[in-house]
Amino acid sequence: MYQANLLLRPRVLQELYNGAVKCVPVQRRKHDGLGHTVQVQEQLQVCVQPGIKAGTRITLPGCGNEDCQGNSADLTFTVQQQLHPAFRRLADDLYAMVNVPLVTALTGGPVTLRTLGGQLLQLPVKDDVITPGSELVLQDQGMPVFQDAAGRRGALHVRFNVNFPSQLSRQQQLLLRHTLQGCELNTSSQQQQQQQQHVHHACLPAPANGATAAS
Repeated sequence: MYQANLLLRPRVLQELYNGAVKCVPVQRRKHDGLGHTVQVQEQLQVCVQPGIKAGTRITLPGCGNEDCQGNSADLTFTVQQQLHPAFRRLADDLYAMVNVPLVTALTGGPVTLRTLGGQLLQLPVKDDVITPGSELVLQDQGMPVFQDAAGRRGALHVRFNVNFPSQLSRQQQLLLRHTLQGCELNTSSQQQQQQQQHVHHACLPAPANGATAAS
């Protein structure tokens, strides 16, 4: 059997995500009918199905070397996966890092991600504060599950990297200090109320006869 590696370039992960038909040049031995063996180069089409994993073998029957009787062996390609600059694949899940400006992280705004399929995905962050390193998991937005009749997909894990400004004016610093100190006071007040509420419930007498204590 003649065996070769199929290395998908240059958009490796996109082709594994979307599927592709690759034209691959192959050299193999054939008999010319006069008792001689000759080397020929052929262009073979290889179908790469969506969601196929690295290490998977694709076999083309009868496309390998010929023996002296003219019988052709199978030709086997092994799928290899190269690193992608924006996405990392783990099984059927995808992982990506999204850069977010500090003003968007604090005040909200649209955050988008270009998927491997080419679509611009609107991330559902709403007006929540985005903290550095926080992660959003989107189900059914990852790699297609290989040969899955139901068309299922893995998950997309998005981690946020918040871009901080390199410098601020004195006026901006004072304004931010005033604003953020107010946020800290509100947060501390909410935490204190929650702690007091917890203590209040903890001090309630135990209900008698299996009854439920009311607050």
